[in-house]
Amino acid sequence: MSRRPGLELTAVRQGRVLTVRPVGALDFDTGEEFDRYVAEALAENPGTELLRVDCTGIDHVDSMGLSAFLMLRRRLRAREVELRLDRRSAGLDRLLEITGTLDHLAGPSEDGGTAAADTADEAAPRSADNSGAGQFS
Repeated sequence: MSRRPGLELTAVRQGRVLTVRPVGALDFDTGEEFDRYVAEALAENPGTELLRVDCTGIDHVDSMGLSAFLMLRRRLRAREVELRLDRRSAGLDRLLEITGTLDHLAGPSEDGGTAAADTADEAAPRSADNSGAGQFS
């Protein structure tokens, strides 16, 4: 069985908006790393009012990935930070729709699910790399 890259993460900040860009699978193998990475990025960027997750590079989300999004939403709400899942694929939208979490997690986006945050680097991008596998089912 071949292994595929799991998840690469970068974050950039523009003003009070922090954008996290995961690339790869958000699943059982990578969900905890995603949680840790976002927590560290938020700690390094105090005053963040909006966290955008640019979902363009996410190619697979399982129940643990969905759980990671839900836990993130809960933590951000306690900190009064908004969450937007931008540039979602049709597969991710379908997963969120089937599980009844689309409105709860995605919130209003600028272009109906494919909103892009145009960000400039204010802070140096951070990156992380893990291993995992998967495609949308």
